[in-house]
Amino acid sequence: MAKRACAVPLLLLAIASLACRAAPVPRPRPPPAKRRQPRPHPPPPRWATIFPAELSSQGNFEVALMVDRADSVVIAHTEPSGFESFSGRVTVRRFRPGLRGPAEAKWPTLGPRGALGFAALLSLAAEPGSNTPYLAFQDSIPPRVVRFNGTAGAWVDVGPNPAQPVNLLSTRTSLAFDNITRPLLAFSRSDDSKVEVLRFDGGAWGNLGAAGLAAGVPGSLAGSLVVLPDGTPLVAVEPFVQPFPTPLAFDGSVWAPLGGPLPAILSSPSNGRGASLALDRAGVPWLAYGDATNQLVALRFTSSAPGNEWQPVGPAPLAGPFPPDVQLLQVTLATCLAFNSRNVPHLAYQMISQPQFNSTILRYSADSNAWAPLSPDVVIPSFPTTVSSRPAVTIAFDSKDVLYAAFLDSSRTAVVYRW
Repeated sequence: MAKRACAVPLLLLAIASLACRAAPVPRPRPPPAKRRQPRPHPPPPRWATIFPAELSSQGNFEVALMVDRADSVVIAHTEPSGFESFSGRVTVRRFRPGLRGPAEAKWPTLGPRGALGFAALLSLAAEPGSNTPYLAFQDSIPPRVVRFNGTAGAWVDVGPNPAQPVNLLSTRTSLAFDNITRPLLAFSRSDDSKVEVLRFDGGAWGNLGAAGLAAGVPGSLAGSLVVLPDGTPLVAVEPFVQPFPTPLAFDGSVWAPLGGPLPAILSSPSNGRGASLALDRAGVPWLAYGDATNQLVALRFTSSAPGNEWQPVGPAPLAGPFPPDVQLLQVTLATCLAFNSRNVPHLAYQMISQPQFNSTILRYSADSNAWAPLSPDVVIPSFPTTVSSRPAVTIAFDSKDVLYAAFLDSSRTAVVYRW
């Protein structure tokens, strides 16, 4: 009987042990998966200043900017000399982005600060292939052209530059390269109001055609000198006898009008002002200019309409006219055309009238066939002008479609913005 009594508890223990083995220990449930939050949309592009104001003294007279094929940003500006109203010493700088942000960005000078002067009316270009910066500026007839020797860290003259009387100065300059990397220089003379285009052949500068270009019609250089992909140079002249610029092409011996006459869109009796001649990414010529009421027009060249090759792009005029209280006879204007990698045109303009000074950048939309300001951030507040005030604005894209703009602010300090 004693043995049977002991067997019962043992049997119960065995059953309990089997029950424990059969019932698995519950594992804690994993927390519910978090829902992925939608990624915030990137903020819209905004203008950011990348050129510190302390690098440029107040009272600048000119500013020019270029972006070479290696995406290097170069700026040239004139600083006041202390006794010359319309010129100063030229300083050239190259932008070096900071590795850890804009705070580490630098603008080292190319050559000593103020090494070139006393000069004005700057034009920058980069030699294809080597990206060597070239600079044309007014200090004689013809304007002086220099290139930067990186090994020596100094600017050297391109070809002979004979001394000329001080009163023979150019009123505008433009520098470009042809399809075999020969430098071309266009300028207009202040003594006889004629335009000349020179080409450097490796030993000396020689004229392309005769001075005056358009059969000796007095006029001044309008906009930039550009070269078509086939090597044909183009330039625009502002004759004093008609209300719009005349684009000209060099056929190897003489300059002749490119296409038919421009459409008479602007009604102001004054001649076209502040013209900008440029090529889009397909090598098609574009022309922008304005009149004394600050109305603007942009034209594109098309070979499909003989006699009417220059066609308006978007509604015309693009801007203006300004209110009647603006003293229209005091208006001066500068424009600049640039195209991004998608061939979207951008037009910058800067207007000076008494007593206003402002600028903006327009972008063309093919979908709406209209121009609109790129951003309100780029509009410069109006400020009082002086007799020596002159408009100056340059825009250019790098290979990543970053837009750079250089202009003079209200104190005539050179500034550079990046979009």
